[in-house]
Amino acid sequence: MNGIVLRRLGHNVHILERTESSTRDSQAAGIGAGPHVQDFLGKYDLSQHPFSMPCDVVRILNSDGTLRRVISLPRQLTSWDALYYRLRANFDGAQTEYCRDDLSEQLRKFADLVIAAGSASSVIKSSFLPNYPRPEYAGYVAWRGVVPENEVSAGVRTMFQGYVSAFSAQGEHMLVYHIPGTNGSLAPGSRFLNFVWYTPVTAYILPDILTDINGVQHRRSIGAGLLRPEVWVAQRTHAHHVLSPQFVQLIDAVIKQFVQAVEDSSVSRAVFANSRVILAGEALAVVRPHTAQGADNIAQAALLVGGVAEGKIDLGVFEGTVCRKALHTKWKSRHFGVSMMRGPLVASREYVALCLVGVWIRVLDLLDRFRARYRGVNSVGRWHLS
Repeated sequence: MNGIVLRRLGHNVHILERTESSTRDSQAAGIGAGPHVQDFLGKYDLSQHPFSMPCDVVRILNSDGTLRRVISLPRQLTSWDALYYRLRANFDGAQTEYCRDDLSEQLRKFADLVIAAGSASSVIKSSFLPNYPRPEYAGYVAWRGVVPENEVSAGVRTMFQGYVSAFSAQGEHMLVYHIPGTNGSLAPGSRFLNFVWYTPVTAYILPDILTDINGVQHRRSIGAGLLRPEVWVAQRTHAHHVLSPQFVQLIDAVIKQFVQAVEDSSVSRAVFANSRVILAGEALAVVRPHTAQGADNIAQAALLVGGVAEGKIDLGVFEGTVCRKALHTKWKSRHFGVSMMRGPLVASREYVALCLVGVWIRVLDLLDRFRARYRGVNSVGRWHLS
């Protein structure tokens, strides 16, 4: 996203990634396309083809599958693949089945500005924050997968149609919702049902779960197709004892499931090296996925990068905004996760912390506005890019 913003402003941008391949294995993951993602694509997407689907409510089910509660929560839902390849099409013209439009532009390399948008253990981040701790493990994992909607019963399809459906019991929490199907298809009958199932796992057991079929132990997640069969068989058996029938049908039907440890972290600084290095993405913050704000926070930061590059936004305000948003999202997702898995009473500590963080952020925002009024936009600094 940052690369797209800067290229549209006339700068030459090159993105360096760990893999040399121009394609990515499917992440089999649904994500929320929040208002900042919509704003970002509305401004920068040259394709403008639909890539997400609307959902207005979350429905929470009882263990017998009956409806317990309905929560109004309008949002747009999509998949990691659909968003990634839409961004690729707009950055370097990559043509895929997800986006066939020819949006190619010539790519040249330069390094007047480095945006470190790698993982929480990014080499660039570590060079500026060598003593910063790893993300904190939340004590539970997320089992994820997708099932073609035509592979479940008509009753289950009807139950999940147009909704985010949720289930909470015995310290566990599960969500199900539609996402685009193969090659980003939004046509009914060709979409995927995406599930996220949170279950508690102690730090002692976690390394065993994160050891794949080749005996390789991963730190944070195991990709689709690499989960050891005996691990998933045990989890599927457990599902039959705790989940409602509609959710169990998805667990039984999924083929390429994966698991990730739920973690979070945030930093208090985002700009380094005389304003030439910026942290973004998971290098800036790792948030629990409950609030579906990860992509939205990245989109907001990318929009702000454009404002700074144009000289419209104070660099200090940029840094304060992205760091505070990351901190607030961290505590918001913590509160949401603990509330859904263990109940609102247990989550009272997270709620108090969220309120205090919110008050602190408001105070800092007011101070930023006061300073910006008396010092002007260019007093902190602006990137002078060739």
